[in-house]
Amino acid sequence: MENQEHRLTASGLGIPVGMKNPTSGDISVMLNAIAAAQMGHTFIYRGWEVETAGNDLAHAILRGYVNRHNLGNTQFKQQKLKEALQSYKQSLMLRPDDMECKYNYAYTKKLLEDQQQNGGGGQDNQDQNQDQNQNQDQQQNQDQQQNQNDQQQQQGQNDQEQNEDQNQPEPNEGDEEEREGQPQQPQEGISEQEQAQILDAIQAQEDRTQEKLKEKQGVVVRGSKNW
Repeated sequence: MENQEHRLTASGLGIPVGMKNPTSGDISVMLNAIAAAQMGHTFIYRGWEVETAGNDLAHAILRGYVNRHNLGNTQFKQQKLKEALQSYKQSLMLRPDDMECKYNYAYTKKLLEDQQQNGGGGQDNQDQNQDQNQNQDQQQNQDQQQNQNDQQQQQGQNDQEQNEDQNQPEPNEGDEEEREGQPQQPQEGISEQEQAQILDAIQAQEDRTQEKLKEKQGVVVRGSKNW
């Protein structure tokens, strides 16, 4: 009980009043509150001057508190040596005669000094390893995302090419017939002399055909083709 007004009020009551220790485990605060409640006081209460004779029924109520020693042991198992050392130190401030806590404090302090001499602390190495693992996980996630984007982009290109092939118009039969009725252009690579020889051969074949018709019909038919 650390509130002074509560202590003064309890000194004027005729009933038992309990004083609890704080969660830090320090019982001196509780003992001071009991002593203050059992003594007489003169003070202002709600605008009135009040004089009390003290409450002999003020007593102690012990409650649990945070055991810094056990907390330090837990932190030591988690390789949190700096936090464990601080917890052992706080426990020794409350119980200076705790030999086990003294041993744990000295052992933990020696481990920290050895780690510092070797170039770093265990907690720092643990944090560094954790950061490296996080960086690796982030890199893997980025690679997976990049692969997914590449696959989606490739799929989109394939779909676009497939749609273009489907939308391309098919040639009509009329167009093919029109192309067949058009005179064929001379093939590239044939010289003019070779073309003239081909035309002469065609003309000679035409003349022979006309001669045969003349012998059969007795009528001279002139060739109509003008090469």
